[in-house]
Amino acid sequence: MSVTYEARYTPDGWPVVAADSLREVERRAVRYVEKRGCGELLVYQVDDRGERYVGAVC
Repeated sequence: MSVTYEARYTPDGWPVVAADSLREVERRAVRYVEKRGCGELLVYQVDDRGERYVGAVC
């Protein structure tokens, strides 16, 4: 099943990843963290400062 992430930004200006699948997310060095009952994905991006929350998609 394909999951589409909408391109948008968190309040502090970090981008929410835009991708069509979890495999694409992995290629962008973004880690799938948690899936909630409604299908919300908590997404963290790994950068040189460590992991940082970049978005939740429901």
